[in-house]
Amino acid sequence: MAGPAHAAGAQVPESGKASTAAANAPATVIVGVDLSLTGRASVLGLQSRNAVRLWPTTLGGLPARYVVLDDGSDPARALANMRAFTDAGDPADPADASGAPRGGVGGTKATAEQPLAAGMTSGDTSTSLPRTDAVVGFVTTPLAQQVLPDAARTRTPLIVLAGAPSLVAPMDATRAWVFKMAQNDDAMARALVDDMARRGYHDVAFLGFDDAYGDGWRQAFGQAAAGKLRIVAQERYPRGAQSLVSQAQRVIAAHPAAVLVAATGADAVLPQRTLRERGYGGQVYQTHGIATPDFLKDGEDDVEGTLFAAGPAMFARALPPGHPARPAALAFADLYEGRYGRDTVTQFSADAYGAWILLDRAVADVLRAGLRPGNEAFRVALRKALEDTRGLAVPNGILNLSPIDHQGLGTDAAVMGAVRGGRYVYPPD
Repeated sequence: MAGPAHAAGAQVPESGKASTAAANAPATVIVGVDLSLTGRASVLGLQSRNAVRLWPTTLGGLPARYVVLDDGSDPARALANMRAFTDAGDPADPADASGAPRGGVGGTKATAEQPLAAGMTSGDTSTSLPRTDAVVGFVTTPLAQQVLPDAARTRTPLIVLAGAPSLVAPMDATRAWVFKMAQNDDAMARALVDDMARRGYHDVAFLGFDDAYGDGWRQAFGQAAAGKLRIVAQERYPRGAQSLVSQAQRVIAAHPAAVLVAATGADAVLPQRTLRERGYGGQVYQTHGIATPDFLKDGEDDVEGTLFAAGPAMFARALPPGHPARPAALAFADLYEGRYGRDTVTQFSADAYGAWILLDRAVADVLRAGLRPGNEAFRVALRKALEDTRGLAVPNGILNLSPIDHQGLGTDAAVMGAVRGGRYVYPPD
């Protein structure tokens, strides 16, 4: 005689219903997002956060959950966040490993941030976070450098929003797990050097950060200038410096027709202001690291006339009709400005949205192979799918990645802009 559990019409226990519902529900792709929402790098992180709030709630057609942590612009906190995202381990239950939904961000405390978006959670590392399938973020080079080994150690695809090419090159076992949205310095440096040469600025100087960002730019600028320009002075300074009088005086003493400042955010204002205060009347160039509203607000008249290289997304509506980036740049501008207002698109918001586009394509490719998120096999396949991306339009250009190139943008991803009348403008003349 059959027991009660097998009798016709017997009710399924609530716990059984919950298990059945969980098994039948679609898998969820979980992405960890580390941003500098406080501290010195928040001028970049908040721009990225604005774009993350616009990410769709799916990746590759599956539901997506985005877990956002603030690193406070502190490399130690960035590393703690990365480990919170990646050290939860893979599910032991074969049902979980096959793609059954994973638990939410149980117990994470709400932050002081306003609500992010549907499918998005803010949390902290003092509570249990879900194991992520990929990680995006780390808006400065020092932050990103801290976490590269952990991406490889935990076999977790990492898309960084920082700029230094050393984050993805030369390719090795660690960098194989790392991808970068921002244009490499060499492409931007060539655009700057070509503009300097066109304007007849043959004697030039360099003033940049004394870290990997500045060193990368110094090298890229030197290589691009070889045979075209003469670099008559090179000076370095630390992030957060309060005075640059000595460096500015040495630069001015070399009589350059133009000076390239290689810095980011508010830290890029001080060298330009100091040069002006000390009487320098030549042309000042900046990198795409300045492209935020804060640079204009903090710099005011001191940055008027700045020439800089940037991604095309900032100038979507002014791009010529045939520019390869124009359709994707316009689509992003419509979306972003619809939320935040006209002329609010920046290099950093465009890169952050481009990261979603890149992940969306790669996740779809992995799903077609029959894999589901929540395990190492999915992450390994996702890394390969990211690496195999070809002809993908993102707001700042067309991505063509490869096993030796985890950045993938071409020469059309660099345009020259200027600061005129307290605004970023294109074309610069």
